[in-house]
Amino acid sequence: MDVAGGAVTLGAAMNHAALNVANALGAWLGGVVIAAGHGYRAPALVGAGLAAVGVVILLVSATVHRRDVAAAA
Repeated sequence: MDVAGGAVTLGAAMNHAALNVANALGAWLGGVVIAAGHGYRAPALVGAGLAAVGVVILLVSATVHRRDVAAAA
C-alpha cells in the first residue's frame, strides 16, 4: 500500500484480484496435472513450483523498489 500513492483503494483491489487469480491458477494447474495422469502427488509439486516463481517475483520486485528508492534519494 506504500507504493500505491494516491490510488490506495485501487491498490487494495488489485491485491485482492491477484489473490483470486493465483487461487484459480493453482487449482486449475493442480487439476491439469491430475487429469494428465501424473497422480495425486503432482499438485504438490506444482504448488512448490508456483511458490518458487512467487519468490523470484518477490525478489525482482524488491530489487527494483530498492533501486528506485535509492535513485530518488
